[in-house]
Amino acid sequence: MADAYEDKNVVYKRGYTDKIRRTVVAFANTNGGKIYVGIDDFGQVVGLNDVDDVKRRVSKLLQDGIFPDVTPYVEYTVEYAEGKKLVGVEVSRGSQRPYWLADRGLEPDGTLVRRDTASAPASFKEIGQMIQETSEGPYEEFRTLKQNLSFEEAADVFRKHNIKLDRLELRTLGLVDGAGAYTNLALLLSDQCPTTIKLAFLAENEHRVDEVVELSGSLFRQYADTFEKLDRHNRKFIKTLAGRAVDDKEYREYPVMSIREALANAVVHRDYSLSTPTLVRVSHDRIEIVSTGGLAPGVSKEELFLGVSVCRNPKLARVFNKIRVVDSFGLGLARIREGYQNTAVEPSFEIGFNFFKITLFNTFERRSKPRTKEEQPAELRIAKLDPVELSVAPSVETN
Repeated sequence: MADAYEDKNVVYKRGYTDKIRRTVVAFANTNGGKIYVGIDDFGQVVGLNDVDDVKRRVSKLLQDGIFPDVTPYVEYTVEYAEGKKLVGVEVSRGSQRPYWLADRGLEPDGTLVRRDTASAPASFKEIGQMIQETSEGPYEEFRTLKQNLSFEEAADVFRKHNIKLDRLELRTLGLVDGAGAYTNLALLLSDQCPTTIKLAFLAENEHRVDEVVELSGSLFRQYADTFEKLDRHNRKFIKTLAGRAVDDKEYREYPVMSIREALANAVVHRDYSLSTPTLVRVSHDRIEIVSTGGLAPGVSKEELFLGVSVCRNPKLARVFNKIRVVDSFGLGLARIREGYQNTAVEPSFEIGFNFFKITLFNTFERRSKPRTKEEQPAELRIAKLDPVELSVAPSVETN
């Protein structure tokens, strides 16, 4: 084989070296190939003294040093050239691409492809294409590019609900795929979650923004922090008649159940393949929650309000159901409306091709400052005849 040369699908190694795994990764990520151990870089056959030892060491190297498991796509042969023994390591294109060096992670310098006669780092675009080509189902099930994740916030939430966040549970919930790699669902629940919720408080004339807060971290943290800020903004009232309390109930500007359900709807059902943040705008008479992604495929607006449950992120919904944030039976929008059942106003829903907007109206602001008749249901005009007055509860701090 003195006149043989390496090419895109053939590589020579004089003897065992841990660099073999780089070539195996590149072959598995591209179109496969074969490594001959026992031939030097010049094509000279040098042979091996102990082919069984080389096979054993290469097998262990690939098992320990490449992720996900590439061994089902590797075959070993003992071959002869010029009377000398060689080990052939034949690698097929893997079905769970991308493959990467375990100690480098799913980064370009650890995720290699074949370029001519070299094993070279893949670009982020190439890595993304491999993930899409080998993934099926919704975005949440795709393998995430970022594999170095931590789950301190998620572990705390699961611990409070007696859910043990071990490897088996991660797989059951869909945070890892069949190969043991983290999915996009894991990324969303991790401390490194890249999406955010942007919360804006508008001045009363709505021409100026008083405060903008962008909340990050695990989706668990984002949901909890956003609800806390909205709840602090949601002033408490008591009913009075002639200066005296009518009852011992505490009333809120916005129904708490409606806020919870609207926020949960935005977090669970948004399209996370789009990188824009979820927007929450708070003014004196409304809270607007705008999430990316319109209706999930296969459901119409009419069916949505009938309670038909077609979820864009079913595994994310199941996780939030486990921690009792959402119901799993498509009742979220009905509960948003239910929160307004005994009030004079109703929430509104706007659905576009790439957005879903829920507007929660301030029930007391709408009583004192009604808009046009077209905006008001009949119940509002009747309710305005009620002589009961509303007073801010004096013990409440407001923003």
